[in-house]
Amino acid sequence: MSFIDMKVELTGKVWNNELAGKTNFRKGHSWNKIMDSVKEGDKVINGIGEVFICTNKYDLNEYHDFGHKALRVTLHPTKKDGTIHKGRRWIAFVDSGTGWEIEE
Repeated sequence: MSFIDMKVELTGKVWNNELAGKTNFRKGHSWNKIMDSVKEGDKVINGIGEVFICTNKYDLNEYHDFGHKALRVTLHPTKKDGTIHKGRRWIAFVDSGTGWEIEE
């Protein structure tokens, strides 16, 4: 099954990085907090207001013992109606102990 065909049950949780930037982090969530805490089905609003749905999160240590935190989060862009945008590619972020980076 591809990400395009997958069905994700929404949790109702919204992580808002854009709001954090607009309020000097008095409200909203930092990107590290979002990536560390997000679960499949959560919505994520990035720093410029784009909305994503977390379609996958897993611990890379389940496949290889890195000896430190190693997580991978996949976010899929949404359409204006909040559903997964099938015409846009998902984005994966990885933290292998040095901070969150886009997976190339």
